[in-house]
Amino acid sequence: MILRCIMLPMAAWSLIATPAVADECDETAAKVSSSVSGLSFVRRSETKPSETSEVHFKHPFGGTVEILCTNRTRPVVTIDTSAAYPSKEFFDMLAKAGSAETGVAGTTLRSAFVKCHQSALKTKSGEVEIKGAEIRCSFYRDTGQPDIMNFEVSRK
Repeated sequence: MILRCIMLPMAAWSLIATPAVADECDETAAKVSSSVSGLSFVRRSETKPSETSEVHFKHPFGGTVEILCTNRTRPVVTIDTSAAYPSKEFFDMLAKAGSAETGVAGTTLRSAFVKCHQSALKTKSGEVEIKGAEIRCSFYRDTGQPDIMNFEVSRK
């Protein structure tokens, strides 16, 4: 049922997007949404005709999952949370989403996400490259605002 709710808006969106970008975005969004339980489709957007497409979901840990697709790069899956120290389950979700996009084993990705997270807590950002994937993360802390941890994963 969830997949059908996601695929119908995706199918409608793909009619107006550039075929190659839309196909890759549709494929990535479908893989991620079928691998991660609890995602809720929010919207699709195209920032510049035939250049950039985005698919947005909410995840069960109070943040977002965004899939950015361009005609110049491979899709990037971005996941954020307002917890400086996310739960074990959040890291499990990162691993599932990352594995769906990259094909890299979830356990390998989970370890890389944890390493990136530790680096970001110390230096505000981190980068980890493993065979088949690139991971970037950032930590934002602003007085009076919630903390934000942002994770990105893409195929290498």
